[in-house]
Amino acid sequence: MARYVYAFVFLATNLLTWMLHDFGHPVLAELRRLRGSCRGASYCLGARASSASALAASSSSS
Repeated sequence: MARYVYAFVFLATNLLTWMLHDFGHPVLAELRRLRGSCRGASYCLGARASSASALAASSSSS
């Protein structure tokens, strides 16, 4: 029984590693964009909203 459990764990680990190798780069780039670690870049999530809200705040205070 233990050899089947070991074989399943080995198979699952290999499949997960293969998927991360093939599909990991776009996913990590998307997570980096969603997390907001690209300050000042126009392709970041919320870049327009933050600049629009800053513009609205500056125009309303004038």
